[in-house]
Parts: sequence; C-alpha cells; structure tokens
Amino acid sequence: MESLGINFLNIIVYSLIFLTLYLVLKIKFVPSIEKALSERQKIIEKGLSFAQELNQRKELIETERKNILAEAQKQKEEHLAIARKQIDEEHYQIVTSAKEKATQIIDEARNIVSLENKTTADRINKVVDEKTMAKIKLLASQGKLQVNFLLN
Repeated sequence: MESLGINFLNIIVYSLIFLTLYLVLKIKFVPSIEKALSERQKIIEKGLSFAQELNQRKELIETERKNILAEAQKQKEEHLAIARKQIDEEHYQIVTSAKEKATQIIDEARNIVSLENKTTADRINKVVDEKTMAKIKLLASQGKLQVNFLLN
C-alpha cells in the first residue's frame, strides 16, 4: 500500500494521537463545558420561569387595575347621582322659598296698596265732604238752600 501513498504506521500514529486528544478533551474539557452549558440552561429556565411569573403578575395587576377603575367609575357615578339629587333638592327649596317670599312681598304690597287706597279714599272723601259742606253753607247763607240739621 506504500505504492498508493498510504502508510499504515502514520495512520495508526495519527489515529492514536487523535484518540488521545479526543479522550483528553472529553475527560478534561467536556465536563466543564457540559457543566457550564447546564448552568446556562438552568439560568435561562429560571429567567423564563421568572418572565412567566412576571407576565402572570402583570395580568393580575391589569385585572386589578381594571376592577379598581370600574369601581372608581361606579363610585363616581354614585357620587354624581347623590350630588345631582342634593342640587335638585336645594334648587327645589330655593325656588319654593323664593315663591313664598314673592307671595309674601306681593301680599304685603297688596296690603300697602289697599291701605294707601283706603287712606287716599278717606282723604278724597274728607276733601269732598269739606267742599260739599262749604258749598252747602254757602248756599244756606245765601238763602238758596234750607238745611234742617246743624252745620258745624
């Protein structure tokens, strides 16, 4: 086989060197590499597990946030309803009070006008009576009228 350029001794020596190198690498370096890869895999698995846990927490927090917002909206609507009711009640009371005061003022004005009318009528009657009596006295003094009652 020498004529073909194949040297069995070289093949055996190279094979022994390769096998020795392979065994040295397998015994010395492969376990530490496998250990490092195993540790890296564990770290990655922990990271993935932590990421899944964080996603679950995020979903819980998001659900809680939505519940809190819904509750806040509900409370806001309840407070607004209460405030509207109070405003309506206060509005009704103010309007009722204003109507009562307006009615009272109108009644007072009517009483004042009635009293003024009565006073004015009394004054007019007094003036008319005085003028009428003066005219009667004048006519009586001129003899144009006979009066059967006492004149003042």
